[in-house]
Amino acid sequence: MVWINEKIGDSTGRVFIAGGRVFRGIYPESEERVRELFTNGLVQQLVESGHLIRTWISEERFPGFNLVLEHEKVAFFTEGNEWCYSLLRDTAMAWIDLNLLLLKRSMAISDAHAYNFGQVGASRPVWLDFGSLRKITSTEQAFVPFEQNFLTPLRIVSRAPELGKVVHSMIRDGGITKLELQAFPAAVIPRPWRWLGRAVVKLRRWKSEAIRRGGEALKLTPDSTIEPTRRARQLEAWKEELNEMDFGGVYSFWGGYHQRVRLTHGDLEAPPPDQRTAAILKEIGALKPKRVIDLASNAGYFSFFAAARGAEVLAVDFDEPSIEKLYSFLKKEQPNWKVTCAVRDVTAPLIGGRAIRVERSADLVMALALMHHLNLTEGYTFKFIADLLASYTTDAALVEYMPCGRGGTKPKPDPLPAGYTLENFLVHLRERFATAEVVADNKEHAWRTLILCRGRFERKGPE
Repeated sequence: MVWINEKIGDSTGRVFIAGGRVFRGIYPESEERVRELFTNGLVQQLVESGHLIRTWISEERFPGFNLVLEHEKVAFFTEGNEWCYSLLRDTAMAWIDLNLLLLKRSMAISDAHAYNFGQVGASRPVWLDFGSLRKITSTEQAFVPFEQNFLTPLRIVSRAPELGKVVHSMIRDGGITKLELQAFPAAVIPRPWRWLGRAVVKLRRWKSEAIRRGGEALKLTPDSTIEPTRRARQLEAWKEELNEMDFGGVYSFWGGYHQRVRLTHGDLEAPPPDQRTAAILKEIGALKPKRVIDLASNAGYFSFFAAARGAEVLAVDFDEPSIEKLYSFLKKEQPNWKVTCAVRDVTAPLIGGRAIRVERSADLVMALALMHHLNLTEGYTFKFIADLLASYTTDAALVEYMPCGRGGTKPKPDPLPAGYTLENFLVHLRERFATAEVVADNKEHAWRTLILCRGRFERKGPE
């Protein structure tokens, strides 16, 4: 049994994983309230409308809990700082829609942290934190964390897409407060005028504090009607603002790498455009993986091929515009595919700072057109790359080696480092896999050697 919810102040219960299933043990003092959510039909309504993760009363029993719920387990858990901006906006819209629906029952979500959402189906956001379904206690319930984790980050990147990396980091560390946002101008104002920036920050801080103190008195009473109306009005205003946001200014060098995604996946039976693609698709088809992690997926060409054949896929790339394209295609064209997307450096640690067990493993990991960048550009060793592939898979890895390095058909850099050889790479792969064999060697456009590894070895000693 693995406990994954250590949050202080969650009076409803605790979440844990047992036997690969997700359960929530309900504390005795919350049993009556939780059972009422099932008997009055609210849980069924939220699940059927797609707002809440599929949840039911379990027959399993655990020490200390008379009532145990079971939740559908998302294929791959991701956190808010890993979402592309369009997905983050859709998640904010989902939070608003959920609150508007709950408002009809004088209820609300008691928090708005991005890590309480998961992705199901084609990266569709869904609320996971059952324990936060509560009666409304104030008009502004959870509005502050919603602004910190969703509105303010989205406002920044919609106006200044160059700050994307900063925004992702801030979301990871708990969002962006109003005071932090107001302090930015003071940091860049020339020194002779800096006193003015500090004065503005102090004035805004005083105003925020005054509003906060006044807001403490805005409590609902049983016969109150104006407070829910004000809450609904604010939620609708935010929804309108989110609809008007545009992330078209986000650009990168790799954003157009997969130009054929829409054309090819509009006709899944279309022949592969080249020998390299044909070789990769052949191996994926032969392996018939149930779960796939596509490292440096770009816009998802190979992720989609696996998903179209029934696999659960996690598509990961550090390039924001590429994941934006992937998410947009899924949302519009293939909403039934099971693809989770994430904007992430594939070399980053798999487990974040929160008490959440992030499960990132699959029976096939793909690293296509990636290893030469890790080795020659980022300086990671072949041993590190082999260990990285093994950390993501339970069995197989499909990886490309580029004989010419960063060059197409001519070495780059020239000469290549002495240790940059296929034989040396295979030696390290075979230390982590039972077999590592070349399955295709294509020299069209760019020389790429495709390697299939099978039978991952568990590393002896610490990773």
